[in-house]
Amino acid sequence: MLLFLQHLVTITNASVPATFSASTMPSSQTWYGVTYGLVAATPTYVAVSVGGTAGAYSTNGTTWSASTLPSSSAWWAVTFGNGYFVTVSNSGISAYSTNGTTWTASTMPSAGTWNGVAYGLISSTNYYVAVSQGSTTAGAYSTNGTTWSASTMPSAQSWNAVAFGNGYFVAFSSTSAGAYSTNGTTWTAMTTPSVSSQFAGYGLVGSTPTYIEVASGTSYGYSTNATSWSTGTWPSSSQWQSIAFGFGYFVAVSTSGIGAYSANGTSWTASTMPSASTWAAIAYGNNYFVVTTATANAAYSNTPFPMAYGIYNGATVRA
Repeated sequence: MLLFLQHLVTITNASVPATFSASTMPSSQTWYGVTYGLVAATPTYVAVSVGGTAGAYSTNGTTWSASTLPSSSAWWAVTFGNGYFVTVSNSGISAYSTNGTTWTASTMPSAGTWNGVAYGLISSTNYYVAVSQGSTTAGAYSTNGTTWSASTMPSAQSWNAVAFGNGYFVAFSSTSAGAYSTNGTTWTAMTTPSVSSQFAGYGLVGSTPTYIEVASGTSYGYSTNATSWSTGTWPSSSQWQSIAFGFGYFVAVSTSGIGAYSANGTSWTASTMPSASTWAAIAYGNNYFVVTTATANAAYSNTPFPMAYGIYNGATVRA
């Protein structure tokens, strides 16, 4: 039997995402939401702002172009799944896009301040899940990204963040109240270590599912089962705002101008940002971490494929 290996290449080991390079958003806005999606084989990063109708997109993670949201609102969060970018706002409206550049308005089930949105696939059904402030009816879900139904949270809180991973949606509030859902529609209460949750993230550390509850100060929450939580410590006290996972690393940023990375979700190392800006949102995709701020500043960090040697684009012929 003859095994023919085509394009045997040497690939350098990946560098940790410790240093970021500066880039520029198309306008000076408070860019509090960013995500990544693959649009017809084109890598696409999408950002939304709390500044009216301002949106942005990038196909390389380094240069950005302007887009326009369907109405003036504070667009707080954005997610991607099943071919749809979905964003929510603080005025009871949402929007969706199939290309990351043009948007269509949709309506949330109540006129709340919708702070967080996440996508997950549960039993072959696509779910977009959003959370908002103020009442027990501060949840919503959609199976198509365009029409929404109300869901009930376990308690009336300022629900700030939601994330999905390993079959669980997890939601966090501005208190220690949290919630989890295995179907995107019904929720169970849980208690988290943090009392100032800003964002949430999920990553697979080795074979261990790991959820991170981003919070300001020196402490945050982490979990390996989405239901019981432990306390972790940031490398410094800061206004930690957002987190992303990619190529084996969690990377967090803060509005105090600093960042941090971790390979396990529990021990952290400070990273170097290109300026002391209010780093507000981070996403990972196509080998890039991209970060947006509350100004026109942005940043990116490229993570090469983490192999010493490998076979790329090679046909295997057996005889």
